Amino acid sequence: MYICYLYEREGQVPHMEVLPEVPLAAARGLALDLLHQRPHYLHAELWDGEQMVSRFHQDRLRAPTRSGAAMGV
Repeated sequence: MYICYLYEREGQVPHMEVLPEVPLAAARGLALDLLHQRPHYLHAELWDGEQMVSRFHQDRLRAPTRSGAAMGV
């Protein structure tokens, strides 16, 4: 099970979304969708248990990349 934390600003207690049981690539897509649908959030973190597996930034969703897709870290 993956958990997506959405932050309005640094140091803030995040909003938490529990994601359905899906493969990691699908969970990353769901986290990106959540961040895209909620532009007031600064960034999202995707966690698998106690390990962060991806972090997505709102400003990168708006900026085009070479591949045309938003990239997480």
